[in-house]
Amino acid sequence: MALVEIKHGSEAKSEPLNNNFNFLLEEIQTLAITVQNNKEILESSLSSSNSNIISTKETLEQLVDKTKQSLLDNINSLLSSNGLFFTKTISGDSFCLEYFSDTEKTNRVFMLLFGKAKGFSTVTFLKKFTTLYGLFAQVITSETCVSAAIQNQTTTSFYITDGTHGGKHEDRGGLSNYWFAIGT
Repeated sequence: MALVEIKHGSEAKSEPLNNNFNFLLEEIQTLAITVQNNKEILESSLSSSNSNIISTKETLEQLVDKTKQSLLDNINSLLSSNGLFFTKTISGDSFCLEYFSDTEKTNRVFMLLFGKAKGFSTVTFLKKFTTLYGLFAQVITSETCVSAAIQNQTTTSFYITDGTHGGKHEDRGGLSNYWFAIGT
């Protein structure tokens, strides 16, 4: 079926008009089916992409956990073999390694604390530092404009705040902030 040409000024007859309306109706129905099929394909692709993103995030989190444990084990092995004695404390998402020069573990010579905090908040150290030499925090996100900054640093705690280009992302409460601190 095709459109029937109706010349300007000629008498409009019902049969050619009905044929044209039926042709246009069939074209609209064909386009509607195509749009629906494309919508279903797009929804399927989005669902698959979301699933891949979630799977990749879970794999990365597992890799980070394994890497942290491997790093802890390597540091402990190295320092213990050189006459340093250590304790390891883990609580939630925070880890503390203390190194001592004596077997009684009374003379602490080095302490490393690290962990993960959600959003922008106060982090309380598992153990109090005698002297805090360094502290670092990093937001893990796909948004390159978001960064972490440190405020109110003491030997017992600090506040992770938004260090973003003068703007604020306080609405990003679910961001993971990884941090570590070194001292005695």
